[in-house]
Amino acid sequence: MVCLIIIIHGILHTCTLKLTNNILSFYILTRVLYNSTFVITQLCKEFWIEVFRKQIDKLQTNHRGVFVLKDLELRWLTRFPNNQENARVTAIQLLAFPCGMLRGALANLGIPSVVSCDFLTDGQNMASCSFNVKIK
Repeated sequence: MVCLIIIIHGILHTCTLKLTNNILSFYILTRVLYNSTFVITQLCKEFWIEVFRKQIDKLQTNHRGVFVLKDLELRWLTRFPNNQENARVTAIQLLAFPCGMLRGALANLGIPSVVSCDFLTDGQNMASCSFNVKIK
């Protein structure tokens, strides 16, 4: 079961890198991007709106290459039941898609990064999650 989850996660991650390459080709041709802070800000404003129809709720940084993007109500996770392990495992698999999109977007813009995600610690709302982006 664990091996299957890892394989599915890898396949989703690879597919989203390719998808993001196609989506961002338009943005690369029409905009000049400067530094990683500006790029992440634009991804939170424009790219996230294109994909999820809303802006990221909160963006934090330590100004050393680590960004935390918080989405307090990710649409894809709103119907998952709270406090159930099966739902949590499925939601984590589903979160591989936006992680891959963020990583692919940054890679296409020449910024290598590592993206991970987790649920926010309140435990009440399954749709609240954070994405940790570390610029290499």
